[in-house]
Amino acid sequence: MMTFVIILLILISIAALISAAYYETPYLKPLVDKWLNKGHGSKDEAPLCDFPTSDDANGQMMRNILQLLNEKQLYLNSSLTTSDVAKELGLHRNQISACCNSQNLRFPQIVNTYRVNYAKRMMRQHPHMKLNIIISESGFANETSFYRTFKTICGMTPAEWRAKKH
Repeated sequence: MMTFVIILLILISIAALISAAYYETPYLKPLVDKWLNKGHGSKDEAPLCDFPTSDDANGQMMRNILQLLNEKQLYLNSSLTTSDVAKELGLHRNQISACCNSQNLRFPQIVNTYRVNYAKRMMRQHPHMKLNIIISESGFANETSFYRTFKTICGMTPAEWRAKKH
């Protein structure tokens, strides 16, 4: 009986730690959600972005970059750089920039589009979640950057988007 109580207390402690990490450490939330199978970024979901690419070698490299961003959700890292993506793909950061430029895109534009689409997905899936939590979990460094980028990409503020979509 005592063993059962000890095991139960350990399980409750683990659940409390996971819960604390889930709510107090925003960058852990997607990992906990994935572990609990809640679907953020699951492979069953459609990719967040699908940029048109050419059929040449740069187009293939761009598809590899987009696949990496979709699968590993690197865009959730607010300090993501071309060097981070290049390291994952075994390339030099200049190759990433050149590839983006050849497709008439800029790396920050791609990453921010992923982040905004992720934020929109979060707003749809969790309509009552506070926007500051969504902002931090979407990979934006601050609210100002989020609001400016969201309005640029969507043509409206997050509040206007929420009002139209919900």
